[in-house]
Amino acid sequence: MNEINETLFEIKGGFDISKKLKPLHGADGDIIGYETSEGHIIRLVVGLEIENTKTNQFSYITSEDAMSILGFKSLDYSDLTFLPQ
Repeated sequence: MNEINETLFEIKGGFDISKKLKPLHGADGDIIGYETSEGHIIRLVVGLEIENTKTNQFSYITSEDAMSILGFKSLDYSDLTFLPQ
């Protein structure tokens, strides 16, 4: 018996990003992240928000291992890019 349902997702949103951050471009020219003046790289990631309904506290996970423990196996999200302005 197959106990897994493939579920696709779409995320739309935006950030106000400081002009001090340097855009990083992929091979196709898309913005894939930003670099800080200290050399740190900032990229988009997929994460899960977990709400404790007893305490109204929230936690966030981005680790594929932690997601898998909760029953979320990552398939593919290789197209995470910032949209052109």
